[in-house]
Amino acid sequence: DFSLAEVGLGSLSDWLQTAVLNLDMLCLQHCAITDEGLQALAEGAAKHCKDLNLTGNDSITASGLKYLSTSMQSESCLLENLYLGYCAITDEGLQALAEGAAKHCKDLNLTGNDSIT
Repeated sequence: DFSLAEVGLGSLSDWLQTAVLNLDMLCLQHCAITDEGLQALAEGAAKHCKDLNLTGNDSITASGLKYLSTSMQSESCLLENLYLGYCAITDEGLQALAEGAAKHCKDLNLTGNDSIT
């Protein structure tokens, strides 16, 4: 079973954190990213991407969103636009994400997350 989250997100995150980048968007739609994958990716992505698209990664839970939120609270966060459409986010997940998103996001796309009340 191939999962980008298990195979390569740690390496991608290392590259994001060490390379001198001018990356506008990182698009990882429908890549089977899990909470562990998001944990590995979150810090590098938040520091070096303006747009992060995780649409369709429906294995991400409140735990994974908390990692992302924590990374987004850093003063070095560049993330402005976060796309989490069709990720099966619940109220608990949205609450976990809220503090980081409120600090940096100009656009938060939650399309298709029908469990949010």
